[in-house]
Amino acid sequence: MAERWPIPLPSFELDGARTGLLVVDMQDAQCRSDRGLGKLVAETPGAAEYFFGRIEDVIDSQRRLLEDFRDAGRPVVFLTVGPHAPDGSDLPAWKRRRNEEIRERAGVVYAGAGAVDHAIVAELEPREEEVVLNKSTFGGFAGTGLDLVLRNWGVEQLVVCGQATNVCVYLTAAEAADRGYECVVAGDACAAWSERLHESFLENFRLLFGRTAESGEVIVELAT
Repeated sequence: MAERWPIPLPSFELDGARTGLLVVDMQDAQCRSDRGLGKLVAETPGAAEYFFGRIEDVIDSQRRLLEDFRDAGRPVVFLTVGPHAPDGSDLPAWKRRRNEEIRERAGVVYAGAGAVDHAIVAELEPREEEVVLNKSTFGGFAGTGLDLVLRNWGVEQLVVCGQATNVCVYLTAAEAADRGYECVVAGDACAAWSERLHESFLENFRLLFGRTAESGEVIVELAT
């Protein structure tokens, strides 16, 4: 598609002095087949095998990114998704309806802030000094103070990873681009419900909003 795209592709180099890392929604509720909404994916033929077969490799890639950013003292922000109110009443109306539909179908709901399943997976446990922001929206900017935090740190470029590629990762990275951040989505550090969704949303992002790269490529680029 890129060779037939009439618009110049986004092009920039990462500068380690002004680059932050966003880790999006790597929570037990979504990333474990026996927890929260992960149960729904686990019951979906095709999606379950792909997603949970990929998620461990994704976590490994994210751990390498985290190690690199931490060793260099670069900013790291974790995002989580879920209602702030225990009953989900702070969610948009359509999400409250979806919550009820999921409850009726599978007996689970979006895990709210403070719930056990809402926690970030143990392999990626945030350090005490790292910022964790909860959002009740899919995008990371609309319902949080993320933009202010990043600008206070002098962050102008972002490396984004997490799940799902086609939902919260894509929307957060696109929102960031709209706010003037130069963004790289680390493809091997993201997961979606299918390879088709994963690849198509990565392609759309690099046509319009920013770059995509493998985590190893990001680490090498930041080192130079």
